[in-house]
Amino acid sequence: MKTVISLLMIPLICLWILMIIDSFSNAQFFCTFFGWHKAPKEQGFDGCSPEGTCSRCGEHVLQDSQGNWF
Repeated sequence: MKTVISLLMIPLICLWILMIIDSFSNAQFFCTFFGWHKAPKEQGFDGCSPEGTCSRCGEHVLQDSQGNWF
């Protein structure tokens, strides 16, 4: 049982490390592979949701109801 728990913890720790690297990195890898966009510096409103341009990759992004940019 302990082996199963420790094996399940490895992907969670790796994801946690990636999230920390993402917050300090300007690599477009996170935008293209994971879809983790940075919040735009200038935001607009398209009538439905906040919108802007990702400061990392320059792609047009929208904000969902939970505050994430996609």
